[in-house]
Amino acid sequence: GLPYALAYKRLMAMRNQLDLAAIQQLIKRQGLFPLGSLVAFEDGNLGFVKQQDKSNNPLVVRIVYNKLNNTSIKPTDLRLDLLPEDRKKLLPEDPAKYKLRNNVLLETL
Repeated sequence: GLPYALAYKRLMAMRNQLDLAAIQQLIKRQGLFPLGSLVAFEDGNLGFVKQQDKSNNPLVVRIVYNKLNNTSIKPTDLRLDLLPEDRKKLLPEDPAKYKLRNNVLLETL
């Protein structure tokens, strides 16, 4: 599949062919990091967005992998609202690059 960040970018590039208001509404409803999307933390940890807050920002991320040492991590749910501001920065990642699947979100910890 197409990573969501790239999909949003392509949609915005097509704003002359598509309704800009509809594109903006889609992004607003799904958030910049939709449920199930892979995000990276500055410490190299990767996780899937499991829950969003009322503004569609990530609230809970399930950490599953560290890209700095290329190892799987025992899945752990991390609440972003409990982190200091300097640890909340998220960047989009492509799960195919690491052969990760978001079905790990369905598992009970």
